[in-house]
Amino acid sequence: MLDRDKRTVSIEPQPPSTSASVASVVPTHRSAHSRSAPSDQVPAQEPAIKELSIGIQRRIPKKPSYTIIDEIKQTIPAGLELHRAYRYQLPILARKFELVVLKLYVPAQLEPALATWRRALEELHPMTTVLINRVEVDQNLQNHLRSRFRHTELLTESARPVLEEILSKLFGTQPEAPVSTRLDPPLRENLRDVPFIAIDRPDTIDREDLIHGEKKSDGSFILRVAFIDITDHIRPHSAADRYALRVGSTLYGRNRAISPVGSQLFGGAGTFKLGELRPAWVVESRISADKDAQTVSCKIRRAWVKNHSNLDPNEPFDMRSQPDIARTISALAEITRILEHSRTSRSPMIRVEGAGTASRIVAETMIEAKRRLAHYFERHIKTSAVYRVHKKPSASDIESWCTALNQLKIPANAADFGSPLSVAGILRSLEEHSSHSARSLSNSILDTLLLRSTYSVKNEGHWGLRLDAYLEIKPRDAAGLANQLQLDASMRRMDNLSQDEMGRRATVLNDKRWARDERNYKLRFLEMLSEKLALVGDLFLGEVARTGEDLSYCHVQGFSKWGIIIQPIKQQLMVGDLVALKLLGFNLISMRFEFQVVQL
Repeated sequence: MLDRDKRTVSIEPQPPSTSASVASVVPTHRSAHSRSAPSDQVPAQEPAIKELSIGIQRRIPKKPSYTIIDEIKQTIPAGLELHRAYRYQLPILARKFELVVLKLYVPAQLEPALATWRRALEELHPMTTVLINRVEVDQNLQNHLRSRFRHTELLTESARPVLEEILSKLFGTQPEAPVSTRLDPPLRENLRDVPFIAIDRPDTIDREDLIHGEKKSDGSFILRVAFIDITDHIRPHSAADRYALRVGSTLYGRNRAISPVGSQLFGGAGTFKLGELRPAWVVESRISADKDAQTVSCKIRRAWVKNHSNLDPNEPFDMRSQPDIARTISALAEITRILEHSRTSRSPMIRVEGAGTASRIVAETMIEAKRRLAHYFERHIKTSAVYRVHKKPSASDIESWCTALNQLKIPANAADFGSPLSVAGILRSLEEHSSHSARSLSNSILDTLLLRSTYSVKNEGHWGLRLDAYLEIKPRDAAGLANQLQLDASMRRMDNLSQDEMGRRATVLNDKRWARDERNYKLRFLEMLSEKLALVGDLFLGEVARTGEDLSYCHVQGFSKWGIIIQPIKQQLMVGDLVALKLLGFNLISMRFEFQVVQL
């Protein structure tokens, strides 16, 4: 945001993963179209860097459940491309240590800006450590765009139809036949009067799970977690089933989503709309009141359920304004404390979303329900399933890490990898080392210990969560859809998908997971590019952030990256100057938006 009085720059709040919206400014002649940004580092004294910590302190007012991830998305320096953010919590005495892992594309010239921003962020949050998992995807996207637009270097508004075509076919054409229910739907219980609730942000379209809690007279609790059942609409080996496997898992763009279940089910019959009946798989567990969270019994029910209330996890719950679900919330809060105590005795660190009790309820109850579903597959129906597996690092893995760390003069031994705090310290030391080998080793450790889980028909447990079994059931993931098809066949006494077929699906999904970040980046980038090209010819106000003989960097409000000004006029630009800019288009050589300086 431009501060006209102080003529400095604070970080403009921006949506997550608004990738690659770089601005460059060129003269009216075309000689500069092939110019690219200089690769030298940005001087530390420039206002664009100097004001980073001030920008963080001037962030928007916090809501009660404003999280560190929200803060990161709204203060991250222009030019750093955030692909994904992971947040983990580790209870330490009465407080919680937070480990945040950011998958970022970091241009070399912005490394100083990243270091300054992160230092300021961690000073504001002393119980937080931010780790960077660097990714490289710009080159692949540039090659793809240049292959589609071979006869031009500058994209203008006329390129938008082609961009929309690319977006619509990222995973091939969706099945054209309308989604219809089968003629012989299964019998389902009637649980429409059970006051299930959805805990999701208000803008959530695909509400695929509902939760209900109840305290019994003997002090035990009933936890019910309902997952949307889409097997009436998608059958094994159908066109819709094949499309789901191509997509793999839902990708969320800036203003659209690409879902395995297709656009007709996504946000329609495949979501728990408020007040509407939906078919569901209900995992019902009876949990003892002691801190060990002993499950007295568990059963899987096929039922009709209704979403009685949408609860925003970012707003405090008012018992008086919503008395109809107050008992449910109260019971769920107690269940969550029991589950949380039991889980932290096995695995103290957990990945969380949001803040406050509502987000903790979602995290703990989903883990418990998916663990019970995995047990149900193994112990009751005894059919093949696609499990989510996170293997414990082997002794040879840890030994090789220690050897590599010692070669980098970073002291470490095998025992250090048993403590999350020690691991965080090791990863930070690797970042400070800054060599290519150090970053490669850091990414390997991060992937193995925190980020990397795979799909397998062989249940090998989830080491990260310290669970003996864990699987997906939500249709936003093709593995969850496959597991739903297996449940449906077993309950209807029909033929299941073979283990070989389930193994094939697991292999396909594992292959796709490594490319997920790049695809998500492409989706968001192309959406952003199409939006911005609609503004070609419009005027913008930019601020000079860095000057040079031919090229100068600038900030342009609404664009998340630095731009380049190629001075077409005999005006000596100074850092902090405000200039009027006309958007000309997007340059495929420099991968930056081009602007022309205009006189008002």
